[in-house]
This record gives sequence, structure tokens and C-alpha cells, in this order.
Amino acid sequence: MNNFIGEGAADQLPEGLHELLNTDALGKLLNESELQPIFEDIDIEDTADALSRHIATAVRQAIAEA
Repeated sequence: MNNFIGEGAADQLPEGLHELLNTDALGKLLNESELQPIFEDIDIEDTADALSRHIATAVRQAIAEA
């Protein structure tokens, strides 16, 4: 499984449905690929959950790499 975490990105992103924040790292990876991304806004009620998952994953990786 490839993950986008903080400012770091996995080396590749397989084609398919992904629930990721639109970050600079994601944009760079997509620009270097042949994938055609489609972004959609999330409901305001889901914002806190989406951001907390993104932050938790970034913190988890930072701790694992420390």
C-alpha cells in the first residue's frame, strides 16, 4: 500500500480510488505520472475526520522514522 504522509510521498501511486488530501507531495507525484486525477470537495462535516487521519498518519511515520 502506498501512502502520502506529510510532505513525503510514496514512489508510486497505483491507479484507483484513493482518499488523500490534495497536498504538494501528491501534486508532484501526479505531475510525474500518467494518471488523470479527479478531486472532489468533502462535506464540511467530514473535514475534521479527514484532517485528523492525515495528521495521525504523518505523526505515526515521523515517530517510526525517529
